Amino acid sequence: MTDADFSGADLDGADLVHANFYEANLKGAKLVNANARFANLWKSTFNASILKKKDCEHIKKQGAKLNSLTICQ
Repeated sequence: MTDADFSGADLDGADLVHANFYEANLKGAKLVNANARFANLWKSTFNASILKKKDCEHIKKQGAKLNSLTICQ
């Protein structure tokens, strides 16, 4: 899913373990109950997205872009 456009996608509850989202657009995506453990989110863009707090930490370590409208709950 490299460089894919998932803007506005409802990925709530999706199993994304080890998924590759390199440079993907996840603007406005809902991932609260998604399992993104070990997912590659390097250089992905999150804008007004909804994520689990632990996933936010994982994403930040990978150099993804999270703006102030992204919610980490």
